[in-house]
Amino acid sequence: MSLPPTINSTLFNSSYFNSSDGYITLTTEDQRYLRLGGVGTLSALNVIGNMNCGSLTINGSSLDLSGLGYVSGVTPGAASASKALVLDPSSNFSGINSLSAASITGTIQTAAQPNISSIGSLATLTVNALQNQIRGKFKLQMEQFDADLQLMQYK
Repeated sequence: MSLPPTINSTLFNSSYFNSSDGYITLTTEDQRYLRLGGVGTLSALNVIGNMNCGSLTINGSSLDLSGLGYVSGVTPGAASASKALVLDPSSNFSGINSLSAASITGTIQTAAQPNISSIGSLATLTVNALQNQIRGKFKLQMEQFDADLQLMQYK
């Protein structure tokens, strides 16, 4: 009987080569080493370096990384162009230039006004100031007005 071929590989683990007669059988080898190019079941796979594969399936779902750029490099709480919005630990985000929606519900907070919880018509309006300036084009329509009104024209 001839000796098995000499294998010069960093993948071979000599501690598995513990046969008393100096030989390892194919049955034993199949239990300890992966066959290249075959299909098998692994309990774990540890890759040092890069793994290159045409497709990867995890729990029956094919992994699609085409949208990875949307979440790569995202800072939680800060909006960035062409990136996903990720809330910070306080459930906040900032940095949006423009936001539009068909419907938004909640309470609007402004810097100088109390919380706005609904939008409707004003029954009365009281202005407590010596002088208020209204700039821009506007239309004022009233049924009854009881006050002194000074309109100044700005150019």
